[in-house]
Amino acid sequence: MTLADCLDYWEDNYVKATLRPNTVQLYQSTVIKHMHDAFPGRSVGSVMVKQWVDLFTQEEKANSRRARQMLSQLRSAISWCMRRQVIDSCSIMSIQPRDFGSRSEEEC
Repeated sequence: MTLADCLDYWEDNYVKATLRPNTVQLYQSTVIKHMHDAFPGRSVGSVMVKQWVDLFTQEEKANSRRARQMLSQLRSAISWCMRRQVIDSCSIMSIQPRDFGSRSEEEC
């Protein structure tokens, strides 16, 4: 599965199916919008930690708070897919949100 496949599966089977409309909108405007087209055509399991770090370093330069929020949301989506055995593993799970950006006001 590509990252786009994982995000689509997560969105259809978890986000839209179980979350409140405002939360759905939040995920759609952050992680789904910004990460859906990352690493096109590659299986999500083949993306190395360094490649994730490079991607989030670029996101951090554009918007520090959004970078941390997107990493946190993406880890949640990937973890959900792993628990359902849609994918076996993903190196992004070794990266922590505190490694990037700044905390949002809700985290303080």
